[in-house]
Amino acid sequence: MTTTTTRTRTEKVSNFETERVDGGVLVFRDNPSELGSVLVGFSHPDDLAAIDWSAIRAELARKGLGVGAVHQKEVYEPSEVGL
Repeated sequence: MTTTTTRTRTEKVSNFETERVDGGVLVFRDNPSELGSVLVGFSHPDDLAAIDWSAIRAELARKGLGVGAVHQKEVYEPSEVGL
């Protein structure tokens, strides 16, 4: 099975940055004490009724991020992060 991941990172609201991936949206926030952004949660785009947690978990693993984040990070409404 082949999956296609669309990666589009854009600054949306305040200091949130979003990246649409298979299964939903990763939400990042600038972290001045570290280089770059840090993953703070998840959301779903308007065309996706719910987050596909299996796909999100696979994307986190592919990026080398801790897959336990699916249980520990906040789930944002699309309007909260500018989607």
